[in-house]
Amino acid sequence: MKIFHIMSLLLVSSTLVFAQSADTSLVMSYFVHAADLIETGEYNKALLNNDSAFLLQKLSHQNHKMEFLFSQRGEIYLNLSSYDSAVSNLLISNSLINDKDISLYARNTMLLGACYGTLGDRNKGVELLDESIGKFISLKEYKSASEAMNKKGLIYYHADEYDSAMAAYIKCIVLANNNKLEDAKISPLINISNVYNRTEEYDKALATLNQAMGLCKTDDIRNRSAISQNIASVWIKKGEYGKALKVYEAAIELAEKNNKLLDIAFLKSNSAIIYYNMGKYQKALKYFLETKNIWEGLNDYPNLSHTLNNLAVVYNKLDDTGSAIIMLDKSIDVAKKMNSKSSIARGYKNIANIYQASGNYKQAYESIDMYRQYRDSIFQDKKIKYLSEQQAKLDKLQDQTKIVMLENEKVKAESQNMTLRYNSRQRVFIFVIVIIVLISIIVFYVWKIKKNKVISEQRIKRMESERKFETAKYVIEGEEKERKRIAQELHDGIGVLLSTASIHFSNVEDKVDKGISDIAAKAKDLLNEASSEIRVISHNMMPSVLSKFGLYEALGDIFESLDEDSGISAEFIIEGEKRRLDENSEIMIFRFMQELANNTIKHANASKVHCKMHIEESGIIIDYSDNGVGFDEKSANSKSSFGLNGINSRIDLLNGHIKNNSKKGGGTNYHIELPI
Repeated sequence: MKIFHIMSLLLVSSTLVFAQSADTSLVMSYFVHAADLIETGEYNKALLNNDSAFLLQKLSHQNHKMEFLFSQRGEIYLNLSSYDSAVSNLLISNSLINDKDISLYARNTMLLGACYGTLGDRNKGVELLDESIGKFISLKEYKSASEAMNKKGLIYYHADEYDSAMAAYIKCIVLANNNKLEDAKISPLINISNVYNRTEEYDKALATLNQAMGLCKTDDIRNRSAISQNIASVWIKKGEYGKALKVYEAAIELAEKNNKLLDIAFLKSNSAIIYYNMGKYQKALKYFLETKNIWEGLNDYPNLSHTLNNLAVVYNKLDDTGSAIIMLDKSIDVAKKMNSKSSIARGYKNIANIYQASGNYKQAYESIDMYRQYRDSIFQDKKIKYLSEQQAKLDKLQDQTKIVMLENEKVKAESQNMTLRYNSRQRVFIFVIVIIVLISIIVFYVWKIKKNKVISEQRIKRMESERKFETAKYVIEGEEKERKRIAQELHDGIGVLLSTASIHFSNVEDKVDKGISDIAAKAKDLLNEASSEIRVISHNMMPSVLSKFGLYEALGDIFESLDEDSGISAEFIIEGEKRRLDENSEIMIFRFMQELANNTIKHANASKVHCKMHIEESGIIIDYSDNGVGFDEKSANSKSSFGLNGINSRIDLLNGHIKNNSKKGGGTNYHIELPI
């Protein structure tokens, strides 16, 4: 954002600043004119106007809003590369700002970030710029936020961190796009081209610069001039001096048309350098002389001194040593006006070199002597400055030492008072600690007693549970043994007797008359029916297929019986390796599977049954389901279902788990997991 716009808004909203007398109106005039000169790049003139505003403000005894003048001066010094002066003025401005001038504080913070970044403190510079970006965005001053983001990119660029620089420039362009600030994209695009130029991606650099030029308004001479200089710089790096000169000529023509002296001077100076590198020294001389005249008119001593040195080099190349020495003498005079001893010393050294090359050793010696005097003076100044800084540090340290001693005495006196108070409090504190310890011990023992009680109760419950489990195990195992014994006796005892009786009735049937024979036949049929029932009961109590062929064949027999005897479509699938289990485990699995099948026959009213047994290394997984009427597990349990309890008991004894997904009207579904 143009500083003129910022200051104008603040001046309109704060009429107390520059509206109290004719003097304050004049202060405002100098202040606004300085802002305009900053925009055109005439920083020395801007500084003169700012100084005039300061002087008038003091003469009128008006100290309102001095923070704006300090802020403006800080920005001018930043552009003049006087970074220490810039920092001090910006810090003073921030110290004068009240809570309402957030916008000015954000701008000062942005300029401080740029200063610290240029001085080499990259981290602090980036931190301050991030702070300013956040404040600008909160104020919805997106153009200023974009400017701060661009300065952040410059810090990374000068630190040769091109990826970070490009990221900052791209964020700047995105921010400008989102808020329709087309002119805010020009500066980051120019800086992106600088990155491409530095990394020797010249085609990308030219494309970016042409994009930036397309965003410039016709009367935006400053940006057009900067873009033209960058385009020419790319052509120079590619060695195409002719194209570079054409770009400069077009830019010079536009700048002259709009009387932009600053841009004309830079463009002609760069053109002169190209002509010099091409060996066209007369053309270079012409442009350097024209540039010199502009700097003299603007009283821009730093650039004038630089141009005079360049003229001396060109004259020396043309073997015009007299003119070269005249230029260097003028350069020294300008340096003296700036009180730049380093520039003066450099001027005398260059003159000495020219005299020495021409064989004028006396003049060369005199010039070298002057160079040494100024060099020694510079060293002495640095030494004095260093000693002064060290003395200042020593004085500050002594003052701090005195303060510390006074503080120590104060602390000592307070410490004595505190000791007395501490002794009296210490006894109370010890008493309280003893009470707390006693209470803690009592609480601990009460807690321990309760804990031991809980542990004992849990141990008793666990023992009862284990006892019940063992009891159930022995009951079921005894039950199975008894079943086996009864089945054996039914089959081998009563079954054999009934079969023998049937044979005897067959013998009697043939030897008696017809009436008795009919009675014998009926008796024989009843004996056969009883024998069949005995075999069924014996088979149910202990199927022979289980003992002879094992669990899997016995289970297959259950589901075949379902299919054949009950009219229920049964499907039984076994997956995995069929391994024999211990006899007790096979009997228990057979029993609860037999109970599941019986429940389906008796209660489910089902037409289909599906059972899948998946055998793994670690165990057996059984999924059993039918399409019957289903049941509610809670209500079934509440009725103390003997069948379900028997199933659950046997699965528990096998350390297995059963999950019942049945619901009324939705069929019966069991998922059983048994470890092997």
